[in-house]
Amino acid sequence: MPAPKVFYSYSHDDRHHSARVRGLAAHLEREGAEGWLDQWKDHHRTDWSWHADLMREADFIIAVGSPQYRRRVDRTAPPTEGLGAQHEGQILRDLITEDQAAALRKILPVVLPGGTIDHLPRLLNPYSTTRFDIPEISPSGLAPLIRAMTGVSVHQPPPRGVWLRDTAPTGLPRVAEEHGPVLVAEEERWLEHNSHAHAGRTRIAGVEYPDSIIVRPRGPLRAPAFVEVAVTRDRFTAVAGVPDDATEAFQVGRFRVLVDGAVRWEGRAGHGGPTHIDLRVRGAKRIRLEAERPPALPGATATRPPELAWGDPTQV
Repeated sequence: MPAPKVFYSYSHDDRHHSARVRGLAAHLEREGAEGWLDQWKDHHRTDWSWHADLMREADFIIAVGSPQYRRRVDRTAPPTEGLGAQHEGQILRDLITEDQAAALRKILPVVLPGGTIDHLPRLLNPYSTTRFDIPEISPSGLAPLIRAMTGVSVHQPPPRGVWLRDTAPTGLPRVAEEHGPVLVAEEERWLEHNSHAHAGRTRIAGVEYPDSIIVRPRGPLRAPAFVEVAVTRDRFTAVAGVPDDATEAFQVGRFRVLVDGAVRWEGRAGHGGPTHIDLRVRGAKRIRLEAERPPALPGATATRPPELAWGDPTQV
């Protein structure tokens, strides 16, 4: 997932508000976002009209509410007051008019600690669309905002199957009813694996998975952690995600399932937002599970160790 380009739209109500906006931008920058903040560009003479192009090029515009920002964007302030915020308001209005659906995803209204919904411009429809009330500038406080930027929700639906395709009258999978499930997380069944993966118990999004494959190396990986097993049943199921006790809550894992060397499934999952896998593998010989933490920028090298898990991977 490439690092998002973020433009911060706000007004300089006072030095305390400007410092809070700077703290928000600094936190997201440390998480890997590529931010454009005017306070970081005051060391040389600048053509401030550039922000029109930057707002259009940005992946996200974080619109930070405040009393003066609302007045200036909603055009109730005098035309000579806060020209920067008034100009940004015109660009926001143009983006919304051009493509409302795209603007809804791109423009993220934020209320910082101590603020209220009434600090957001009516232009952004704060009562009828999602807004982000930030209780504190911290990993937990910014979690909803980061989920909106990564597209990884807390709870994700499993892949939709064919109604009652493999279900016996007892309610159990037909193959599992006849032969019983096979736990992939039993190390004696592994055909191949590297030292980064081991079997154990973990919790993902509040659910306990006693028979899991856990990836928790001491340092960053140069190649994905992997486990290979022989195919013995018709289907493979698992939950992939970041364990609840991960020390870095905002990492995103990349997971792949290869069947006889071909990629059959690939996905990403973040903390609190696991993804569910259910694949038909009948007739295949080998399943390979891979997990890694991709670098923040394309082409870069991972600098942080992953904390990932396959929850209860099973053949049924």
